[in-house]
Amino acid sequence: MTAPPPDTDRDPDRAVVTGEALLLLVARLVSVVGDQLARVALSVIVYGRTGSAATSALVYAVSYLPSIVGSATLAGLADRLPRRSVAVTCDLLRAALVLLAAVPGAPLPLLFVLVLAIALVDAPYQAARGALLRSVAGGDRSYGRVTSLDDGVQHVGQIAGFGVGGAVLAWLGLRTGLLVDAATFGASALLVLLGVRHRVAAVAPDPDAARAVGDRVRQALTDTRVGLAAVLAAPSRRAILLAWVGLAFVIAPEALAAPWAASLHRGTGTVGLLLAANPVGSVLGLLLVGRARVQADRRWMAGLALVSVAVLVPMFASPGLGVALLLLALSGFAASYDVLARIAFVVATPDEVRGRAFGVAASGLGTAQGVGVALAGVLGLLVTPPVAVGCAGLAGVVALLAVLRWTPPGPSPA
Repeated sequence: MTAPPPDTDRDPDRAVVTGEALLLLVARLVSVVGDQLARVALSVIVYGRTGSAATSALVYAVSYLPSIVGSATLAGLADRLPRRSVAVTCDLLRAALVLLAAVPGAPLPLLFVLVLAIALVDAPYQAARGALLRSVAGGDRSYGRVTSLDDGVQHVGQIAGFGVGGAVLAWLGLRTGLLVDAATFGASALLVLLGVRHRVAAVAPDPDAARAVGDRVRQALTDTRVGLAAVLAAPSRRAILLAWVGLAFVIAPEALAAPWAASLHRGTGTVGLLLAANPVGSVLGLLLVGRARVQADRRWMAGLALVSVAVLVPMFASPGLGVALLLLALSGFAASYDVLARIAFVVATPDEVRGRAFGVAASGLGTAQGVGVALAGVLGLLVTPPVAVGCAGLAGVVALLAVLRWTPPGPSPA
């Protein structure tokens, strides 16, 4: 048996974006644009049927529920199976599920189930893609650059999907937006299949492994334990906790976009603007976090994390749309510290456990954001959407100060 070709990440001096990394970035851009169109469509569909801010937010919360167990337990597939195969298969499964959601007259319970299933399939996809991106990046220096580009691609896709989503959906129709999302999953699968070479699994399969259900459950629990140990190991612990806690509160405006636009007596286009403001700020923030000096100094992470939630506190005053969009953009600008957290985390994680570590990290973030979205929806029943966002900002400041108080800074990332 011949040895697989070495991954490009073994050359620590390279600082270029490889062709494979570029294809993964393009695939992500295509998929994210479709996702945001679908997100606007689902928000408007649910809020239009129910008129409830809590129910609209619940759609977002439901999409994070599978992360509580799915990301941690299914992420082992990204280490035990070829990562390209996992990513392509998950893309095709999500395309099929979104097509079901686009069926006219689909009842709300079915939409909730499909959102759950899509999020569950997304868990191994994110673990496989995140670990694969590290393998194709071309070295630690290059990985820092690719991570910044990856975040930029995500936010540009969000801006494109959210910013023009309202106008596009008003023209094409809400169901058509879901069909576009399904098509983008198919395009993403094709790009990865054709543009990324096959790599063997990071963990060699055990030919004597039993196939009993109990053994599979024990293996999943073992994968979760291994991933959790990698996540909480120094020096990445503070970085991951800052991302878990801070981003859980930053997402609150997104969950309340549809009722917020309704309270301003505005239509679907305003929903897109409220959703796009944060990604616009994040794209600008990437210009800051891409600087080598910022990446090497973890104090930037703590400061930006606090700013990302503190700028939401003035929402208590229920500002007009223009001021609200500016505050949301500032929050997104500071929330770009997530890139610094990911670089610190991935550089410190060995390849043989990287998929499982990604899964646990995604599980923690998804759980935190799901809880934050659900609480924002409940607050939306008691107070106006902007006041609920202000409450989220204040709670985020308190929670982040607690994280900074109880976790050591650790050494700087590579």
